Amino acid sequence: MGLLLGVDGGNTKTVALVASPEGRVLGAGRSGCGDIYGAESAEAALGEMERAVDAALSAAGATRADVELGVFSLAGADWPEDYEFLSSEIARRGLARRAVVYNDALGALRAGSPDGTGVAVVCGTGLAAGAM
Repeated sequence: MGLLLGVDGGNTKTVALVASPEGRVLGAGRSGCGDIYGAESAEAALGEMERAVDAALSAAGATRADVELGVFSLAGADWPEDYEFLSSEIARRGLARRAVVYNDALGALRAGSPDGTGVAVVCGTGLAAGAM
């Protein structure tokens, strides 16, 4: 079906939105802590991501196989090994055919700046800042 998936995984909550290629939101899901360092374990954080994604897909009447591209803006995506781990787990769990992982501060920056330049400060359970 070529759907788009956006996931914001933080310490307080994880939110997932499923959208059509035209940008119309078709479903939303919410769950607990999606930070691999903030949850009781990385497995617990990934489970919360799956719960949010599956709730959004259910609301959209879709399945994981329908997701063409997933963008994951995640607290805890800080180091190259975090990106490798998260990317491989997202692929292994079949959350999207193709996925991109950003740190949550850089995800906010990309969402708010069409050319990707600027500064973003995320003030949630913790603090994150990103600049490009």
